[in-house]
Amino acid sequence: MKSEQGENAMLVTAIIPQKKDPAKRNIFIDGEFAFSLIAQDVLYFKLREGEPIPQETYDTIYRHRTQPSIIWAIRCGRRRNCGGS
Repeated sequence: MKSEQGENAMLVTAIIPQKKDPAKRNIFIDGEFAFSLIAQDVLYFKLREGEPIPQETYDTIYRHRTQPSIIWAIRCGRRRNCGGS
Protein backbone atom coordinates (compact mmCIF):
# COMPACT_ATOMS: atom_id res chain seq x y z
CA MET A 1 0.00 0.00 0.00
CA LYS A 2 1.39 3.39 -0.93
CA SER A 3 0.49 6.51 1.02
CA GLU A 4 1.98 9.73 2.33
CA GLN A 5 3.40 7.70 5.22
CA GLY A 6 5.38 5.40 2.96
CA GLU A 7 4.93 2.23 1.00
CA ASN A 8 4.38 -0.05 4.01
CA ALA A 9 2.13 2.28 6.05
CA MET A 10 -0.74 0.50 7.77
CA LEU A 11 -3.98 2.44 8.12
CA VAL A 12 -6.44 1.93 10.97
CA THR A 13 -9.68 1.63 9.03
CA ALA A 14 -12.12 0.82 11.87
CA ILE A 15 -12.32 0.62 15.65
CA ILE A 16 -15.50 -1.20 16.64
CA PRO A 17 -16.78 -2.12 20.14
CA GLN A 18 -17.15 -5.87 20.59
CA LYS A 19 -20.70 -7.17 20.98
CA LYS A 20 -19.87 -9.69 23.74
CA ASP A 21 -17.50 -7.41 25.67
CA PRO A 22 -18.17 -3.67 25.20
CA ALA A 23 -14.95 -2.83 27.09
CA LYS A 24 -12.97 -4.23 24.15
CA ARG A 25 -12.50 -2.84 20.66
CA ASN A 26 -11.87 -4.73 17.43
CA ILE A 27 -9.16 -2.99 15.42
CA PHE A 28 -9.15 -3.22 11.64
CA ILE A 29 -6.06 -2.34 9.62
CA ASP A 30 -6.32 -1.83 5.88
CA GLY A 31 -9.89 -3.15 6.01
CA GLU A 32 -9.04 -6.44 7.75
CA PHE A 33 -9.41 -7.49 11.39
CA ALA A 34 -6.01 -7.20 13.07
CA PHE A 35 -6.56 -7.63 16.84
CA SER A 36 -8.72 -6.58 19.77
CA LEU A 37 -7.74 -4.31 22.64
CA ILE A 38 -9.34 -3.00 25.79
CA ALA A 39 -10.49 0.60 25.33
CA GLN A 40 -7.73 1.87 27.66
CA ASP A 41 -5.07 0.38 25.38
CA VAL A 42 -6.67 2.00 22.31
CA LEU A 43 -6.32 5.37 24.04
CA TYR A 44 -2.79 4.61 25.28
CA PHE A 45 -1.56 3.83 21.77
CA LYS A 46 -3.54 6.79 20.33
CA LEU A 47 -5.19 4.61 17.69
CA ARG A 48 -7.69 6.50 15.56
CA GLU A 49 -9.68 5.55 12.50
CA GLY A 50 -8.20 6.93 9.32
CA GLU A 51 -4.72 7.33 10.80
CA PRO A 52 -1.65 5.17 10.23
CA ILE A 53 -0.33 2.85 12.92
CA PRO A 54 3.47 2.91 13.23
CA GLN A 55 5.17 -0.45 12.68
CA GLU A 56 6.73 -0.29 16.16
CA THR A 57 3.30 0.19 17.77
CA TYR A 58 1.82 -2.66 15.74
CA ASP A 59 4.72 -4.94 16.71
CA THR A 60 4.34 -4.07 20.41
CA ILE A 61 0.60 -4.76 20.36
CA TYR A 62 1.02 -7.99 18.41
CA ARG A 63 3.77 -9.23 20.75
CA HIS A 64 1.58 -8.68 23.83
CA ARG A 65 -1.81 -9.47 22.28
CA THR A 66 -2.57 -12.35 24.66
CA GLN A 67 -2.30 -10.11 27.75
CA PRO A 68 -5.53 -8.74 29.30
CA SER A 69 -3.99 -5.26 29.19
CA ILE A 70 -1.02 -4.47 27.01
CA ILE A 71 -0.21 -1.41 29.09
CA TRP A 72 0.03 -3.63 32.18
CA ALA A 73 2.21 -6.16 30.36
CA ILE A 74 4.63 -3.46 29.18
CA ARG A 75 4.89 -1.81 32.58
CA CYS A 76 5.27 -5.18 34.30
CA GLY A 77 8.09 -6.12 31.99
CA ARG A 78 10.03 -3.14 33.33
CA ARG A 79 9.61 -4.08 37.00
CA ARG A 80 10.65 -7.13 38.96
CA ASN A 81 7.52 -7.55 41.07
CA CYS A 82 4.16 -7.25 39.33
CA GLY A 83 2.28 -9.97 41.14
CA GLY A 84 -1.45 -9.67 41.56
CA SER A 85 -1.40 -10.82 45.18
